[in-house]
Amino acid sequence: MLDLSSLTKVDISVLVLVASAIFYYFGRLIADTHVEQPNKPASYVTGLVFVVFFIVVPSIFVYYLQNYLRWIPLIVLILLQIVFFSLLWWTTRIYEYFWKHSLLGTFQDAYQKKFEEIKQNDTHLGAFLRNYEGTIKKL
Repeated sequence: MLDLSSLTKVDISVLVLVASAIFYYFGRLIADTHVEQPNKPASYVTGLVFVVFFIVVPSIFVYYLQNYLRWIPLIVLILLQIVFFSLLWWTTRIYEYFWKHSLLGTFQDAYQKKFEEIKQNDTHLGAFLRNYEGTIKKL
């Protein structure tokens, strides 16, 4: 995988610089979608959380999936990761579109109306939503 013993001080410095730039970039990208003005350390933390949960964890998952399921070609796993990243990219683009055209409130109202409608149904999904409504609203 990665041989850390062969890294020089310059290599480590470059890795730290690149990692901090990535964290700050994603932190600023996320902070731009919020109303309040974040400070620089908050952008780093937000970027770190984003990178860990949306890039590092899926990458580790794909890596170990490839080790346990040898019959899956590596190209399929790489394509799967590309699909995950493209879905994430589309999600940010759609959010930006909704935000640009002031459709977030309209979408949230329609979502809440549909949520209440499904919750009133006598189905398994309705029962699930009624039982875990507090947890769902927190998320």
